[in-house]
Amino acid sequence: MPLQHRPNPLDTRSERIVDALKQLRQFRPAQERERAIHVLSGVTVSPLPDPGREGHGLLQLHFPGGLTEAVIGEDYLQLQMIEHCRLEQDGPEGDGPVAQRVRSLAKKWAQLNEVG
Repeated sequence: MPLQHRPNPLDTRSERIVDALKQLRQFRPAQERERAIHVLSGVTVSPLPDPGREGHGLLQLHFPGGLTEAVIGEDYLQLQMIEHCRLEQDGPEGDGPVAQRVRSLAKKWAQLNEVG
């Protein structure tokens, strides 16, 4: 995944994390520069304000329907990078080894928990 641009050094850590998210396959930029939208879930991700510029790196997730949740930006970015790599390796249809493992695990989980 090539870096598309250099981050603005004046941005907060949270803003730089949102900028990185917008470079992943499963996100697209929102109308506001500092937001990203997850294309499958519709979750809008925005940086939490950091007026003291302490570098907390927190993000706010805005779910369709109004629920919001604060998350640790670096952890959220890490999980989304894993998904980006899965999409690269398995393709959007999920035919590769990761998708096969997910299907196998889901089947086993459903059997163990009697939800399938």
